[in-house]
Amino acid sequence: SIQNIRGVTALHIVCQSGLVAVFHSLVDPLESEQLLELMCISDKEGSIPICSAWSNNNFIIANQLLEPLKKDQLLKLSSALEVCGSSALHLCAKYGDTEAANKLLHQLTPKENFSMIFSTDQLGGTPVHTAAQHRQTAFVRLLFSFMSPEKRIQLALARDKYGATSIHAASQGGNPHTVWYLLSCLNSMQQYEAICTQDINGETPIHVATAFTLNALV
Repeated sequence: SIQNIRGVTALHIVCQSGLVAVFHSLVDPLESEQLLELMCISDKEGSIPICSAWSNNNFIIANQLLEPLKKDQLLKLSSALEVCGSSALHLCAKYGDTEAANKLLHQLTPKENFSMIFSTDQLGGTPVHTAAQHRQTAFVRLLFSFMSPEKRIQLALARDKYGATSIHAASQGGNPHTVWYLLSCLNSMQQYEAICTQDINGETPIHVATAFTLNALV
């Protein structure tokens, strides 16, 4: 748990480097509560170790960090991430870690799932906004699998602080597969509403797609 002048622990470094053997030598002797305590230590930039694993595409280490944690411990970790400015689900969405998200959501009640999937980041976006912008179609499908048809509609049309839906986000990210999937969750009238929805700048998803010269989306 010793931190250097940048607030970085050995676990931060291992998560960044992806050295699995070193990771196991560091964490295997720890009880789950000791591991959780170590996982919640943030550096001076507000990043905790699992963020380093995700941002460096070290998903094996990220999932091995989560493996021994129980539901209450996972929720504590999620709270630590929220203090850093993002939820666990938003980070999983950004990097497309469906395995970690699946583990987290399967340990929660339907009500807790709803709260986590509809949680918003500092820009007011849901994890679906994040996944859509980062071209993580499989992740969007995973989140929608936990929702009823009615909640899927609500989720597809949810707006961030700038009035943008996840369809705007997918258009900005150049992600036609996610756009098509989100629209498939809506009936024809709702599809028309979604395509015509304007953000605070008056732009629809078609405006956004055109601005990024995404002919497939238009």
